[in-house]
Amino acid sequence: MGSGHFDSVVIFGVEGDVFAKSPSSFAVAQDENHAFRDQFNSTAKKELLIAGEKYLVQLSTPKAIYGNKSGGGFLAVKTNQLIIFGVFGEGKMPAAARNAVERMAEYLESNAY
Repeated sequence: MGSGHFDSVVIFGVEGDVFAKSPSSFAVAQDENHAFRDQFNSTAKKELLIAGEKYLVQLSTPKAIYGNKSGGGFLAVKTNQLIIFGVFGEGKMPAAARNAVERMAEYLESNAY
C-alpha cells in the first residue's frame, strides 16, 4: 500500500485467491486463509493463525477484523470483491494503519471492487 504503516499487505479475493501483495508479504496457509475469511461472519474474539503467528481478534464485524499480538497486529477490511489484509509490527501506529486500510477499501469500493 506504500503508506509505511504496514510490514506487509496482501489483497485477497473474497474466495481466498491472492489479488496483489507487497514484496515483503507473507504466505498464508489455506486453512489460515479460510479461518480468517470465516471470521467476518463472527463477532467472537478468538485466536487466529496468520502465517504461523498467533493473533487475538479484538474486533470483528462483517466488514472488518482487527487483531493484535505482542508487538504488532493485523487489519483485514472487506469490500464487495476483495479483502485487504495488512500486518504491522512494533513501532507502527495502529490508528494510522487502520485509517490507511479503510481508505484503500473505500477507494476500491468506489471503483466497483
